Amino acid sequence: LKMAILKAVFILSALTLSSAEENVPLNSYPMIMSHDAGSGYLQTFRGIKELVLKWTMTQSAGFTEQLECGARAFDARPAVNGDGELVWHHGDIVVNYSFVSSMNEVIEWCGANQDELVLMDIVDCNGDGCNEAVTTALEDLAI
Repeated sequence: LKMAILKAVFILSALTLSSAEENVPLNSYPMIMSHDAGSGYLQTFRGIKELVLKWTMTQSAGFTEQLECGARAFDARPAVNGDGELVWHHGDIVVNYSFVSSMNEVIEWCGANQDELVLMDIVDCNGDGCNEAVTTALEDLAI
């Protein structure tokens, strides 16, 4: 699954590398990575107590805003919630924001910023059928 997703993220951006960048290994390419990126969608009105929210919310905004602030790689942790929807999580805390909506934000941003490389490190898929749901969602988005 990780290889398919890694392959998919390169399609998100029509990156044009300079001749100096062409030979830079990916693990040496400079970029800012957003830890638990989906936590930026946490809302206090979802019934999360303040202390838990402070521990869980490592980002203050969604993917578009994180991209605008310079993030180019995302520690993305999807989950299937109790309603069977593909959303995000940080540990045991479910972030009820649509995975597909988040990916659409990234696709839209990449369309407007075609010289940028954006990577999604999709890890720690949580819940029954999560890996399959991620694969299906990415296929449906033509990623």
